[in-house]
Amino acid sequence: MPYRLKSNDIDYLSLVYDDEEVIEKLGEENLIQIECDPREYAPIWQKLSVRFEPGLGGKSDKPIPDLQVHSGHLFLSEKALKSLKGIIEPHGELLPVMYSSENEASKEGAIFNPLKVVSANKKISTKDSFGEVASLFFDTEEVIFKTDFDDYFGVYCSKEFRQLVSEADLSGLVLSEDLSSDFTLNKSALH
Repeated sequence: MPYRLKSNDIDYLSLVYDDEEVIEKLGEENLIQIECDPREYAPIWQKLSVRFEPGLGGKSDKPIPDLQVHSGHLFLSEKALKSLKGIIEPHGELLPVMYSSENEASKEGAIFNPLKVVSANKKISTKDSFGEVASLFFDTEEVIFKTDFDDYFGVYCSKEFRQLVSEADLSGLVLSEDLSSDFTLNKSALH
């Protein structure tokens, strides 16, 4: 059964790119901070510096998560990179970044760009009258992937990936069996 990776933005700081640095290093046509489509960045990638900041009205004393979903990509902390590199590397690109926050010094991590695309089971996956995903189903056991059904915005994973996240005690994600719902904080699903 696949799971949807959702960020726990309530208990953790949020990833922020420096737009000017992205444009300077990657070009205006490669805005990784807003582009969700499964394009390759590795051939042009230059290490970026990203920051973690409080969400709107949030406090800066929250920690940096080990994992966070951002525009169809997955941030990995130094700890997460060591724990998950072997299982995710064959399914996309690990793009090196330096990350920090107001309270934490700069460390090396990565942005995982999933390049594996899986089609939704269109017989039972549906969208509502606004074009938003109402129900989503896959016939796959891929480790980590995106889908065109949600315009590549979500990141999905296998039970094996979920288990590795849990075993490594990696923070920052909610792994939900409800593939279509927006984020709702469910403490029992946190990892």
